[in-house]
Amino acid sequence: MLNLSTNLKNAVIDGKVCRYARLDLTNGTTVALTSHDSALIVGGVVYQPVPDLEPTSMLQSNDGTIDNQRVFSSWFGNYVNITSLFGGDYDSAGIEVGWIAWDINPLERIVLFSGVVGDITWTDQGMSMEAISELKKLEKNIARTYTANDPYSFGDPEWGLAEGPYTFTGTVNTVLTPRYKFTMTGDAASQPDQYFSYGKITWTTGLNAGRESEVRIHLSSNNSLELYVPTGYNISNGDQFTALAGYDGSFDQAKTKFNNAVNFGGFPHIKPPKTE
Repeated sequence: MLNLSTNLKNAVIDGKVCRYARLDLTNGTTVALTSHDSALIVGGVVYQPVPDLEPTSMLQSNDGTIDNQRVFSSWFGNYVNITSLFGGDYDSAGIEVGWIAWDINPLERIVLFSGVVGDITWTDQGMSMEAISELKKLEKNIARTYTANDPYSFGDPEWGLAEGPYTFTGTVNTVLTPRYKFTMTGDAASQPDQYFSYGKITWTTGLNAGRESEVRIHLSSNNSLELYVPTGYNISNGDQFTALAGYDGSFDQAKTKFNNAVNFGGFPHIKPPKTE
C-alpha cells in the first residue's frame, strides 16, 4: 500500500499527475521520460516529454519478473545507445515507473514499480527489455549443491585467499583481434602459461576503464590473453589493466596453484550420476 502525503493524495484525486519512466544506467547516466507536455525537474533529474508514453498494465509474477516487457522496450527503445549497451552500462540498470505530481512545489513522484533491467534481446519485432522486480533480489539458495568442482573462489569468504597476491598489472602491447584478443607486457606477462585462464582483468585506463572482462585463454608463448566476451569498447595499444589469477575449480589447482587444499569446497570423489 502506498503511503502518500496529503499533497500527493490531492494531486491524484484531482488528476494532476502524469506518467514517468526512468532508467538509471550503471555508468551514472539517467534516461528520464514523462507524458507531460513539457520537461519536468524532480530531485535534480530532468524528465523529458514523450507524447507516446502511453499507460499500460503490468502484472508481476511470483518470481519477480514483469509480464509486459515490451512496454519498457517501446519507452526506452529510441534512447538505447548501442555502444553503451555493449559496454555493460545497461546490465542491472535501475528501472522506475510511476507518476509525477506536476502541480505541487517541489514536484514529487509516486513510485509504482522499481526494479532492474534483465535480459535485452532483439527479435523480428524489435528490442525486448526484461524488467525484474526488486523482490527478485530476495531469492537465495538455501540448500547447498554438492559438486566435484569447488563452488568457491576469490571473493568468497570460504575460499580464504585475498586477491592481492594473485593480482598483477599489465599493459596491452598489440591488439590481435579487436575487443577480444591481445598481447601484453608488464608483471602479468611474467606469469606461467594458463595462469590467468578462467580469471579476470579489470581495465584501469582506456575506453573500457572500470569494466571487467573474463579471460578464456592465457598463453605465455606470446604473452596473449583471449577473452570470453568481446569488450564493450575497442581495446587500444597502451591500455592498462590488472589481471587476477584464474581458478578452474579443480582440487589439483586448489592444491598446487594456490596451496589452498584446506579450503577446497568441492567433492572430487563424488560419484557421477548414473545414466541409462
